[in-house]
Amino acid sequence: MPGFSDGFLGVPERPAKPRQTGLTHVIDKGLNLREIEGLFDTAGDYVDIVKLGWGTSYVTNNLEKKIALYRHFETPVVCGGTFFEAVYARDKIEEFKAWLTDFRFSHVEISDGTIEIPRDRKLELIADFARDFTVLSEVGSKDAEVNIAPYLWAQWMQEELDAGAWRVIAEGREGGTAGIYRPSGELRTGLVDEIEHSVPFDSLIWEAPSKESQAWFIKHFGTNVNLGNIPPEEVIALETLRLGLRGDTLRRCCSVASLQQHSLPADVETWPAQRVVEYVLGEFPGRVALACSFQKEETVLLDMLFELEPNAQVFAIDTNHLFPETYELWHEVERRYDTKILTFAPGPVEDGLWEKNQDLYLAIAKIEPLNRALLDLDAWITGIRRDQSPTRAGAPKLGWDEQHELWKANPLADWSDEDCWAYIRERGLPYNALHDRGYESIGDTHSTQPGKGREGRWAGTERTECGLHT
Repeated sequence: MPGFSDGFLGVPERPAKPRQTGLTHVIDKGLNLREIEGLFDTAGDYVDIVKLGWGTSYVTNNLEKKIALYRHFETPVVCGGTFFEAVYARDKIEEFKAWLTDFRFSHVEISDGTIEIPRDRKLELIADFARDFTVLSEVGSKDAEVNIAPYLWAQWMQEELDAGAWRVIAEGREGGTAGIYRPSGELRTGLVDEIEHSVPFDSLIWEAPSKESQAWFIKHFGTNVNLGNIPPEEVIALETLRLGLRGDTLRRCCSVASLQQHSLPADVETWPAQRVVEYVLGEFPGRVALACSFQKEETVLLDMLFELEPNAQVFAIDTNHLFPETYELWHEVERRYDTKILTFAPGPVEDGLWEKNQDLYLAIAKIEPLNRALLDLDAWITGIRRDQSPTRAGAPKLGWDEQHELWKANPLADWSDEDCWAYIRERGLPYNALHDRGYESIGDTHSTQPGKGREGRWAGTERTECGLHT
């Protein structure tokens, strides 16, 4: 089926059906045949999979005709996960399989949001059903009082994908009041960030039944995020959110489209660092900031930045685990340049989380604050250098940051340690005292040791990045 044909606006690109990303998973709570025809007459291009909510399929008249109609529209149908739990609770697994086959279901949802199913047994069931059906599994409780640790969400989701699930659904209920949502309807953003950084993005379906949650996911992840539990009457409305044709996402989509149209100077890689800084300040006035970690690279960039723009924006992520020397330099920088560095701090972090789950710690302590820091910017400046690590070897001096959907400047990309120190000494700039004690790269107290390059970061582990730049 052809994708959306953009006439003249230049809206974000949407893949055609059958899509593998940007899925819209619709909940059918009892549509009749005429209503299904009406849905596909006006919004069929945007419906990727239909869930017959909870146990409605078991009590629907003319179910075979209904499924045949969806099949005519080349759209798979799946029974709600609660129906599967009712089957499991009654020990009717084999009968359920036969029923699914009789009604020609190609997909099945396996969940344990209401009935407790032992982990090993749930994984066995996913693997078993995956031999004959396309499995969607669901993680999370429908009980708003049940609070599952974020690292377990991510662990269980990956286990279920490994067991054979095609997609894994993040529970939110049809009202958005459980699972990834608090009872108030507020999204648990820290949990979302942990899942995002631990599970393949396109393998996730986020239940987002309300306009507010849909807009949040689109602004956070982009146009082609997989969203589930969408009411049929909201399919067109959701598509307008995806394309920036509704106020909630208009600015984001127009801003990204406009930013992407900036023509990159052909000779930017030959420019000296000062010219790169000057260029981004001029191209994105008031909407560019330096990300400062108070290392020698930022000492150089701070000097360049404030020489060009005394009111320049600088932000820092305070994990509450920085070295005393880092905080001392922070205060010295503010005094020297008569500025106030914007601080972005994480929410509460469990004691000892760093030792138990590095990925979760970094998602909460660094990545989520960075996402907030970049939210209202069109460009950011970093101290990345190509010789710091293999993962940074290809860093351009200026390029489009796909991960955060804004421009990213790395003015010191082709600099060396010697270049940085020569600049610092020539100008008599203050720098982090830890550098004099053998710390060439500086982060949190619990993850930084003396060492050359980035050898002192995450010593004894295979990690080379914290997730801010990769």
